[in-house]
Amino acid sequence: GIRHRTAERLARTRDALVVAISERRGTVSLYRGQDRFVLHDLAYILTKAQGAVNSLSRYDRLFRGAVRRLSEAELFAGVMLQDVVEVLRRGLVAMEIREELRGYIVELGKDGHLMDLQLEEFPDIQREWRWIVRDYQAKDGAPLTLKRAASALSEDDWLQALGYKRNEGERLLVPRGYRLLHQIPRLPDGVVNHLIRRYQDVRALAQATPADLDKVEGVGPQRAGLIYRALHPGETG
Repeated sequence: GIRHRTAERLARTRDALVVAISERRGTVSLYRGQDRFVLHDLAYILTKAQGAVNSLSRYDRLFRGAVRRLSEAELFAGVMLQDVVEVLRRGLVAMEIREELRGYIVELGKDGHLMDLQLEEFPDIQREWRWIVRDYQAKDGAPLTLKRAASALSEDDWLQALGYKRNEGERLLVPRGYRLLHQIPRLPDGVVNHLIRRYQDVRALAQATPADLDKVEGVGPQRAGLIYRALHPGETG
């Protein structure tokens, strides 16, 4: 109506937050610059938030399962690029849902405490997701540009973002080792970088003896043992 159009015009022409209330529609709208935000009633937000929690639970489980399968393949047969894409897609969906849920918690204010506790049950996967990207992108450290939401990205979009050609989905890859090495307790980023510069990928790392690893800057005998055991989980002693 006229009230909302006036509020929108004022927000665009003045540096101010403008509130428009519609009794007939039962809505409160906030305008600031080019942005508009509609405040919903508590029951609506709680319903949307609980739906987001359920979706996050599902995609977090799917991501964890895909990462476990990825780990099993990494040290043995190699990983197909299209399988990496599927892991990253599931992880990105989970991260998007997490951000959506954070927005609902902010809207709920003090009534969002229980939702906040539920969110804490799902560890943030962003760092692990980024390590997977660095493990498999064509050029290590290149910016990853995704121009659409996860649901709108095709496999070709992912391949292009990772630096590969459209027909390379079945290409076998060996990870550089960022994710695996970062899982080792008390292994600094600098040491991880030294190891990857020295060995290039996990397969070469796995062929190194503890004595070889000890020679890498910042490793030392104790860390060499930890790294060797992480790369050979089935061995004892």
